[in-house]
Amino acid sequence: MSLPPAKPKRPLTPAAALKRLKAAFRTELGIGSRTAADLLAGARLYDKAYELSCLIETMQHLKSCGSSVSFTLIGGCKPKFRGKGGDIQRGVWPFIEMYDGSTVVAEIWVDIECLALSAWVDGKAAGNPPFGRAHELDVIVVEPGASGKPEPGALKVGIEAKHRPFNKALLKELLGVRRETAFKSDDGPNPFAWWQPGRELPAEPPSGIVLFCSDVGALNYVDPAEFWGLEMIHHVF
Repeated sequence: MSLPPAKPKRPLTPAAALKRLKAAFRTELGIGSRTAADLLAGARLYDKAYELSCLIETMQHLKSCGSSVSFTLIGGCKPKFRGKGGDIQRGVWPFIEMYDGSTVVAEIWVDIECLALSAWVDGKAAGNPPFGRAHELDVIVVEPGASGKPEPGALKVGIEAKHRPFNKALLKELLGVRRETAFKSDDGPNPFAWWQPGRELPAEPPSGIVLFCSDVGALNYVDPAEFWGLEMIHHVF
């Protein structure tokens, strides 16, 4: 006798998504319930909650880089993650330190504008507003001590979180970001390539660009993405 077809999963309600996020932040960062709630105060909208779920996924993936990887939340005067792109501002917005043993090896920030490769090579300042000389990324992993709008050489991983149907226009947008963060090059080492241990990147500086998308259709575009050193990950709550 054949089994009845499985019922499709219902999407999480915003309240359920927020509850799951709070639990994940407490687990990954060892923080209390109140601190987790403060951090997520701006995640009432589902798109922002999805972005922060991708931050958790990023941390969990980075842990697979080594058994001694851990994270510490560094607070700012505003006890929540920022909701709009801008500069790295220490003491204002919270961020996460990534440790390998007792050594800080990277920092993780949310909604940061990074200096474009074209501006960096020409020695141009990003300006305010940057008018194309900087590009916002939803989550970044950067070298410790980066400030302002991080330069391409400081970027280790840039993460884009898309909670929407994926199409060719989004692929073009991602390829544009890739071309403004690194030159196409021969494959070289990338210590943060969690998605495939030992994987090299065709990029100089050797930064990874990763897409998390709730639409499985994003995986149809893996070939052009891999050519440019982009990683496509289907992620749902």
